[in-house]
Amino acid sequence: MFDLEEASQGYDKEMARLRDAIMMKVIPRLLRPMESGSRSIYPRLLHGDLWDGNTSTDVANDSPIIFDVASFYGHNEYE
Repeated sequence: MFDLEEASQGYDKEMARLRDAIMMKVIPRLLRPMESGSRSIYPRLLHGDLWDGNTSTDVANDSPIIFDVASFYGHNEYE
């Protein structure tokens, strides 16, 4: 997301400083408790906009179809 923002808005020194802080300090501190001891995080592909209006069924083979995909990798317990 940071790369997309920079590509569309241009380089910003303050944003670069905040990006470094988030990536090097904030995220590791949030993830560390979930990876302590014998626990591990296993990222899963998640859908951020799943509702009946953007789902259907392929009539040819009865397989599910998802439209307007807003997928991303995240924790399996994401809500």
